[in-house]
Amino acid sequence: MRKLFKYIWDAVKIVLVILVLLEVSYRSDIIDFFSASWKHLNKEELIKEQRADLLVIGDSFSANNESYVSFLRNYFPEKSIYNASQSGIGLNEVNVFAERRIDEVNPKAILYQVYVGNDLIDIKALRNFKKASIARSAYWEVSNYITFLKYANQHLNNFRNSPITHLKKESDFSFKNYNERTKLYATIDSGYLQKSIIISGDFEAKYRTWKKKFNSFLNKIPEDISVYVVFIPHCAQLNGYYCQNFETLGFSVDNVFSDSYPFFDQAKNDFKGRHIKFLNPLSFLRSRDNEINRLYYSNDPHFNSNGHRELATYLKNYIF
Repeated sequence: MRKLFKYIWDAVKIVLVILVLLEVSYRSDIIDFFSASWKHLNKEELIKEQRADLLVIGDSFSANNESYVSFLRNYFPEKSIYNASQSGIGLNEVNVFAERRIDEVNPKAILYQVYVGNDLIDIKALRNFKKASIARSAYWEVSNYITFLKYANQHLNNFRNSPITHLKKESDFSFKNYNERTKLYATIDSGYLQKSIIISGDFEAKYRTWKKKFNSFLNKIPEDISVYVVFIPHCAQLNGYYCQNFETLGFSVDNVFSDSYPFFDQAKNDFKGRHIKFLNPLSFLRSRDNEINRLYYSNDPHFNSNGHRELATYLKNYIF
């Protein structure tokens, strides 16, 4: 029994040492953990040697080859547009690799994408040991401090995703088919979306941390580089169709319809005077979304192809 305990303890120590080494390598950017996505999203652009016209940094909304970034490339074929987006990331991860990417392509401008739906819970994860499994709650809590775990889990999820997920996105809205993570969020904190939009309750502290980390990101950018920050709204901010769907999922969605909302307004005010332009496409997207031209998937809170095209149409009036 003592030998068994010793073997288990030795194994635990080895795992802890490996985890510490990975975390240090990850946080310090000794190893470029994000290089695979970088190369995949910039196959043609990486051949060019000129200074980049634009570097886009975002999350899953832009981390694929059919996103609004691709539409921007089509609108401006003469421009060099690099995409440094990564699925499932927030400012914690951006502050790891941003300086490396900026040094690599020396962009004339940077477009940083904020997603209202989850950027504040990327700062500190939701937690509710009573309403979520102990394992999941423990993982979310630990990943607030050991950030490599989030990276590893995101890449495991990429392997687990199946074509069925995409088919569910294309069908009519139904509680059964809706994105499972979104439904879990409703169970854990039905008011999280509203609190994220209007910066209330425990999200006031999350916003203060977001502001500090965003300031750290801006400090990595040379002053001769123009910075645009676009806030992608949550679909429930657009109209009653999405709002009703989210009420069906169990969310409280009062006070989410204003064209001007605290998350955007407060960020714009907190960073006024910097070399930065804040862009709020909510009114534009709201005017383009209707029954025959939905911009978001019915069973997933991400843009569909229409949404990506419309956001690019909005952005092309401001960038370049």
